[in-house]
Amino acid sequence: MASELRVNTLKDASGNNSIATSIVAGGSAKSWIHFTGSNATSTPNTEGINASLNITSLADVASGRYTIAFSSAFTGINYALGSVGYRGSTLGNALQVDDDPAATPSAVTVESVRTSDGALSDKPQCGFTAHGDLA
Repeated sequence: MASELRVNTLKDASGNNSIATSIVAGGSAKSWIHFTGSNATSTPNTEGINASLNITSLADVASGRYTIAFSSAFTGINYALGSVGYRGSTLGNALQVDDDPAATPSAVTVESVRTSDGALSDKPQCGFTAHGDLA
C-alpha cells in the first residue's frame, strides 16, 4: 500500500532551519557517479562503479572516454552536468562532457581532461553529477 506525504516546508528536529520542498526537489542531484576509470570495461555494466545514484551502467568506449547511462531519463538534453577531478602525478582527473556523441536524456559521454600532449587516458578516480528534471 503506497502512502503520500504532502508538505510545503521541511524543518529540522528542533523546528528551525526551514527549507521549501521545491528547493530540495529542484536543487538535488538527480544522478551522480564515482568510478574507477581503469576498471571500466567496454561492455556497459556496473564494473568500475564505486557508488552511484540513478545510474544503470558505465562503459569505457575508448581510452579516457566513458558513456554513463541513467536509470531514469531526464526530460530532455538541457540538464546541468558537472565533474570532480582528483589531482594526481599528471594533470588532473576531471571529466568534461564529450559532444560526440551528444548527450541524450538517457545517457552522456564524458572524457578525461586531456594531458599536455592532448591524449586521453583512463583515470583512477572520476566523479560526475547531473542536475535537472527527470521524465
